[in-house]
Amino acid sequence: MQKYQSEKSLANLASALVKLFGRNVPSEPFARILASALENGAISYEEVSRLAGPAAEDLIFDAWDAKLLIPRRSAACGEWDYRLLVMGPNEIYDMPNIGCYLVDMAMTHGQWAVDDAVAALYHDMGEPEWERMPIFVRQLFRQADQLVVTAAGINAACRIAGLYHRTGTMILELKGGGIISPKLAVKSLVAKKRMPIYELNPGLFPHQYFG
Repeated sequence: MQKYQSEKSLANLASALVKLFGRNVPSEPFARILASALENGAISYEEVSRLAGPAAEDLIFDAWDAKLLIPRRSAACGEWDYRLLVMGPNEIYDMPNIGCYLVDMAMTHGQWAVDDAVAALYHDMGEPEWERMPIFVRQLFRQADQLVVTAAGINAACRIAGLYHRTGTMILELKGGGIISPKLAVKSLVAKKRMPIYELNPGLFPHQYFG
């Protein structure tokens, strides 16, 4: 991936963010925040404040809501539902792997190129069937209910995408890519489903959830 912050690349990213989130989100400071996080894989509260001024905390919340930035602080483990969104000095927010690819491609082309980003991510991760991964990921979102998918849903998406007998491997790769995170905190929901459940990253298709 190329990493740069020219005015053209920032304008491309801002244009993509307007399409995704609408005009209620200030796209120019949001673009600068995400571009800075892309450069380093993370961004500090202080840097967000420098780039966004009074809009900083709202944009941190928007980025966390869309899982484009993940608070590093955690109550117990690294899963999303145990992360703690704290806004203040010395707080760090990480960009998940898929977010890096989405932002990088948006800076180049001005588009939120989900299929290309997913394919490139898993190609670089060494997944032998990386070309099938965009089909698989889109099917996951079809299987999900309010961004929650069960282990059975992931297994069904594997079959549809032609990734037979690889459900366990795919769960690990989806976690590593920042596309899913196990839901552990809501024990009643896990008990109701009687199987592991996972939260999908809404940052892949934010226009469906935030636009």
